[in-house]
Amino acid sequence: MDERPHYEDLMHRQFLQLDELYGAFAKSRGESYLSMWTLCELGGHPEGLNHKQMAETLHLPKQTVSSIVASFEQRGLASSGKSPHDGRSRTVRLTEAGRARYEAVSRELEAVESASAGRVGAGELDRACAVLSRYADALSEELSELVCVKEGAA
Repeated sequence: MDERPHYEDLMHRQFLQLDELYGAFAKSRGESYLSMWTLCELGGHPEGLNHKQMAETLHLPKQTVSSIVASFEQRGLASSGKSPHDGRSRTVRLTEAGRARYEAVSRELEAVESASAGRVGAGELDRACAVLSRYADALSEELSELVCVKEGAA
């Protein structure tokens, strides 16, 4: 019988717990989990972003980003127009109301995250981030090999 801890299960549960906590925060502020992160992403780029940039950064399908952006536009939080760099894509920017919403949500979220980080300690968080980064790299390599083997067998 395997007596080693099931780290993958433990990490998965912790990631799900973090998702649940952020989701509850977003919901309490009138946003969905994904719309909150999209709002934060746009808020960090006053020059605007196109749908492809947001999809890549947030690791979401472009259709999901488009749906969230449409919701923001209906609510008056964002507007989009032709990209000055590429006439084919549209650049999305927060409106004044969207910027105010972003600043309120991000300020509150940053305060909670900062207090939580203070309780854990910078050294512990640095170690946790380093370990997660190494694990993600290793998992990426392992999955890449697995995907290549499966695709080659097809």
